[in-house]
Amino acid sequence: MWLQKLKKFIISLFYPAKCPFCQNILKTGEILCERCKDELPLRSILTELELDYSRHIDVVSAFFYEGKIKDAVCDFKFKARLDYADFFAESMANALKLSNKKLDFDFVSCVPMSKKHKKERGFNQASVLAKKLSEVLGAPFLETVAKVKYTKTQHTLSRAERLVNVKGAFSVLNKEATLGKKILFCDDILTTGSTMKECALVLYDSGVKEVLGVTVAKTE
Repeated sequence: MWLQKLKKFIISLFYPAKCPFCQNILKTGEILCERCKDELPLRSILTELELDYSRHIDVVSAFFYEGKIKDAVCDFKFKARLDYADFFAESMANALKLSNKKLDFDFVSCVPMSKKHKKERGFNQASVLAKKLSEVLGAPFLETVAKVKYTKTQHTLSRAERLVNVKGAFSVLNKEATLGKKILFCDDILTTGSTMKECALVLYDSGVKEVLGVTVAKTE
């Protein structure tokens, strides 16, 4: 642990951290400058998604998908602006704390991406966020769900089409590892919740005890 801290300190001497929004030099320990922090008030937006007649999943979002946050998420996903990841992870962690949800997760996990889409983009943005969030919360990261069916990109579809698009698209990777466990499931944006719901369903059906969703932003 101390070697990692020393490494970060040495790197910071030559490459000081910059605010991902305005590129101003940050003070030690900051992930966002004071001006941008004032312009981006943190929220804790709770959404309940019905899975079936008896089950649901709660999803906590840190922001609404608008303004600077919308631009930042798009740049993060489509322009590989991975320098936003620290800010997004800290924001999600703080939103979870404000939600008063118990943070006693066994694993932090994420929405998977098909091999084709991952190859095209170069990374799975949900995985990047989940790994950063696991560091912040001190809970291990574990890939729990795999994508087993090719689907169209969700943001190009209508609400009704999204529901059909992800049906049967996911399966649990290791049922023994997740049996009876509590999982914090991460994604970048909550829109209709179709993907989050389908992943939660396969996890619950495989014996997972509890799934709580978390995203950077939610569309209004």
